[in-house]
Amino acid sequence: QYIMLLVLFMVIGVMMRSPFYVVMMGMIMGMTFMMAIIGIDENGGFTYSLTLPVSRSKIIGEKYLLLLIWMGIIFLTSFIGGTLVGFWEKIEFPEWFLSSAAVVAVYMILIAILIPVALKWGVEKARTTMILLVAVPAVGIVLLSNLLAESDWAAKAVHFFETADLFIWIAGGFLAIIIFMISWRISVKIFLTKEF
Repeated sequence: QYIMLLVLFMVIGVMMRSPFYVVMMGMIMGMTFMMAIIGIDENGGFTYSLTLPVSRSKIIGEKYLLLLIWMGIIFLTSFIGGTLVGFWEKIEFPEWFLSSAAVVAVYMILIAILIPVALKWGVEKARTTMILLVAVPAVGIVLLSNLLAESDWAAKAVHFFETADLFIWIAGGFLAIIIFMISWRISVKIFLTKEF
């Protein structure tokens, strides 16, 4: 069902001539998908899992593995959609590819924050955190856009991202991976001490 929706978003993204549409929608789907899985586990799934011959760290590892698989699917569909759109619209490959990779890295960081929050305080608080993590920066950007539009700082920031060296993009990717690994360790530590 989720994969069919993602394919649908890819088709819509191609029709809209927007290679980023599928990545953004996939990211939103991915966050709700992960929250749904942890929500099911919270309502009895963890209790059942603990009766199986599987360690607690492997139960948490499965959540992060699912996350990596989902990110791979998002990136694959966005790559296909982006290639088609880029071919028709004559968009240069590095432009949309690096932007899509950046969105996937941001998604990785957001989920890396949300999983430990969900395990520690529950899915409802994680959903609230998810809304804050997405909405607050978006509202802040909209409110400050008029102020920053004519400022020298905004122009410099735009120029920096437009001319960013490949090294900076790679460093950002490594930072996302490090945060992801730290999140996994924190989640395992939380789950090892959690009582049901």
